Amino acid sequence: KQWYQRRVREPNPIASLKDWLSHNKHFELVEVFKRFDEEETMEVSKEILMEAFQQAHLPFDKNNMELLIDQLDGEGKEIVDYTTLIDNDQLKWLDECLLRYNASKKE
Repeated sequence: KQWYQRRVREPNPIASLKDWLSHNKHFELVEVFKRFDEEETMEVSKEILMEAFQQAHLPFDKNNMELLIDQLDGEGKEIVDYTTLIDNDQLKWLDECLLRYNASKKE
């Protein structure tokens, strides 16, 4: 018998978030970031974002929430800079985050 290793696809929380946002058009990500950016630095730590997204009732378990934040961070800094979200469509911003995350994984 030959055994074939099935490639397990990594979940894509950004895609799931984009889908969720398409059904919750009133939801503004930037408002979540602003609310939890107490020092107005345009950056929010991973730890604070976990709390923020849980309070915003985003539909993710802890593991997918962590992966989502890693994808938003994109550079492994444990901080999400949302400067470009201010002047951008949130779905476009999410795409840019995912591209940056995928590029960092190839390095």
